[in-house]
Amino acid sequence: MASRHGSASLAGSSLRCDGRQHRDDGDWDDPRLVPLLAAMDQQIPWVKQWHNDTDNEYGYALGDYFEEFIATEARNLSLTPEDIQAWEPPQKPKKKRAAKKKKSKET
Repeated sequence: MASRHGSASLAGSSLRCDGRQHRDDGDWDDPRLVPLLAAMDQQIPWVKQWHNDTDNEYGYALGDYFEEFIATEARNLSLTPEDIQAWEPPQKPKKKRAAKKKKSKET
């Protein structure tokens, strides 16, 4: 399924059911990746609180895995995890309102 940006996947990657990452290509400079990583990073405390038991089959805890994933992807973008955490959405430009004409009172 293609998105409005013409790509079926955000950055040519997907997580497989076994949690291992599969990359279709090495191009990770999509500007949409930083906001995605920032959104994922905001969920890390919750994931670590409720789902961070080590999985016996895979040998890692989900919270730790995704925390390292975010740090690795930040490094691939020449950013730090702190840069990802500090990301904020761009401000919407304020709409200029047309000046209202004052009604004069006629007596």
